[in-house]
Amino acid sequence: MDVNVKLIPLYFGLKAKYSNKALENASREEILKSPIIMMPKKDFILAVQKVNDKYQTSVDPQKLYKLGRAVLICELGNIFAEYPRLHRKQVIRLFETHACISKDTTISGGAITRPYLIDLVDLLESYTGRKLSDNSLAPLAYLERACEKGEVITIMDIADFICAKEGRKIGKILSRIARPRISRETVKSYIADCCEKSTEEIDEEAPITTLVPTIGSCGKNDYYVVVMWCEGEFNKIVSNDFVETRTIGDLITFLIQ
Repeated sequence: MDVNVKLIPLYFGLKAKYSNKALENASREEILKSPIIMMPKKDFILAVQKVNDKYQTSVDPQKLYKLGRAVLICELGNIFAEYPRLHRKQVIRLFETHACISKDTTISGGAITRPYLIDLVDLLESYTGRKLSDNSLAPLAYLERACEKGEVITIMDIADFICAKEGRKIGKILSRIARPRISRETVKSYIADCCEKSTEEIDEEAPITTLVPTIGSCGKNDYYVVVMWCEGEFNKIVSNDFVETRTIGDLITFLIQ
């Protein structure tokens, strides 16, 4: 049976009205915009179980209730229809209402204690099944160590990852962690092969513009052919300014990062 996303919030709204005296005189709109924590836990769990039975869904009432103020009654229809997905606004709301921090807050800025931050992340991971990292002892520190110079992780970045936004920062960091580290010797050897030279013949102090591809000269800027081969082999994009101004050693360093 398809989930009725409009009927479910009304069902919970009525339950909330009669289970919480603070909502007795509230309007329908006020009730629907209330967080699920406004319902007593026992009543909420029973209501979730009844909806699960009706629509053959499998929402975990305990895990959902732990999100507290992050989910509004008016959002429960989509919660059942899309379980265990969360939306970005709900993840951000969790941090705003439970820790008084904004979407732009960095996880290493001290605005929230690390143990509490980890507790909130654990709630999100437990509900959605999306893990920030495989390092269960220090998942956030594990990510921070993999950040490049000047790179920071914000609450918005966590929200994007939890909500499965493709190509976002944490996903890229995890890909970086998972990628086996390439040795300097491997990259240097590849460049040497591209130029039909031995590794010893590659002068790391020489400009990138001195590289000549094995196919022979193909124009004034034929060193770009070698760079393009390297980009494809090592899944990197090298800017034109870098190519024109840096050394072969700089290129090797960039490719192994």
